[in-house]
Amino acid sequence: MRKFLLLLVSVGLLAGGCGGSGGGSGSKTLSKSDYIKQITSILKTFDSAVTTLEALPAAGKAATALENVQSGLRSALPTLRAMKPPAEVAQIHTQLIKAVGEIVSELGPPIAKLKAGDASALAQVLQLKGVRDIEAVDSAFGKAGYQISL
Repeated sequence: MRKFLLLLVSVGLLAGGCGGSGGGSGSKTLSKSDYIKQITSILKTFDSAVTTLEALPAAGKAATALENVQSGLRSALPTLRAMKPPAEVAQIHTQLIKAVGEIVSELGPPIAKLKAGDASALAQVLQLKGVRDIEAVDSAFGKAGYQISL
């Protein structure tokens, strides 16, 4: 679960970490090392956010944390769309964008359950289609030689 949450939080916060250094629509295609460096940097930055989310005992606090992730994911979509990944992972990057959009849409019901006090809804997040798709994207990046430490 930690690996998924770290990926989810990091992707949700890409807008703050990647927008200014080579990923914008007016920029050239990112090199493999720059692409990995940007994502890895974000993962390290938000590791503590994942630890906090995992340790939340109260459903209401978990709902707020997931709302923040949902908002971050929603905000990240334009940045992800503007990034110019290396050609060898362009299709995977497109799948990432689709998965992020799915998660944004799918998080609403679990957040509502958490707000109603149902702490088990946090585990249900792992069953969302977008989550499975994010995990597939993570695997595809690895197979393409993009080892992003989670």
